[in-house]
Amino acid sequence: MKLKYSKLIMIGPTNSGKTTTSYKYNSKKSRIFNFDQEYKNKLNIKLIGKKKFRTIHQSVLDKIIKNENNLCVYEGSHLILPYLFNTIIETIKSESLVFILFDFSFFDLWIRMKNRPSYRKTRFEKFMLLFITYILFSLNKNILTKKLKEKNIKYIKIKNSNLLPDEIVRLINYQLSIYNV
Repeated sequence: MKLKYSKLIMIGPTNSGKTTTSYKYNSKKSRIFNFDQEYKNKLNIKLIGKKKFRTIHQSVLDKIIKNENNLCVYEGSHLILPYLFNTIIETIKSESLVFILFDFSFFDLWIRMKNRPSYRKTRFEKFMLLFITYILFSLNKNILTKKLKEKNIKYIKIKNSNLLPDEIVRLINYQLSIYNV
């Protein structure tokens, strides 16, 4: 069955499984964009100005708009930022757009992070990154879901942090098939 949705946008705090889940969609018919990595490469402490922020946001938006034909999966914790989020929902046709919100508790995310091999090297930095992205997500998720409802844009909330990426993909595909009817 061909789904009518061509843009899946995964949003959530750091370490919620967005990247791992997005790679499950990797195939000849789909493209994946990991924008957290792009931000990490382009943004540093010296580039805090609003103009640079908007430039990076515009490059993200351009990539989302340009890829119309195939299924595209976009993921990144920065997609929760209101400026970028509002621009996306105002610019892209809502019929082709679905948001996947990874809505886990801080405690669950912290346990997941502590189990990562890279955690031991940079404990404080990882904790701060998790804390900041969790706070940003928590502050903005109700506003964003309200806007999605107003614009009649579909979204799926993933609340069970114990699901494996394959199970999350099955859940997402099932929900999309229901929306497709």
